[in-house]
Amino acid sequence: MQSLGMILVSKELLSMMIRDNDVKDIARFVDCALPIFQDAVMLVKGKYHLKSSIETLEDYMQSMGIPSSHAIEGDMHYLIIHHKMGVNWSIFIKMLLGNVFAKFVPDKNVEYEINENLISVRAPLGSDWNEHDY
Repeated sequence: MQSLGMILVSKELLSMMIRDNDVKDIARFVDCALPIFQDAVMLVKGKYHLKSSIETLEDYMQSMGIPSSHAIEGDMHYLIIHHKMGVNWSIFIKMLLGNVFAKFVPDKNVEYEINENLISVRAPLGSDWNEHDY
């Protein structure tokens, strides 16, 4: 993580920092975070595309001890991130992923469900992915 220019920050601190912001503020955070995320994907995976973005997000969740899952049924992908950091964190992740999906699969209808503890994503991304490739 150090090579990505990241430092460890507690979930509680991150949650507190974003908790009292409105959607407009969260959108600005996403605008700042997106290029950092893109750089991290390039550094870790060597290329920036949809699959490498999702893989990097999953790797990050695993390394941070945040439960997540990615299931594939036919062409439908189900992503769940159980962050337990508040609804604004769910909104942040939804906006960040929304930007990634808009770049790589703008014609796909991606559905999101969010609450205080998790974000669930349902996206028709194709059946050519093998969840055991990575």
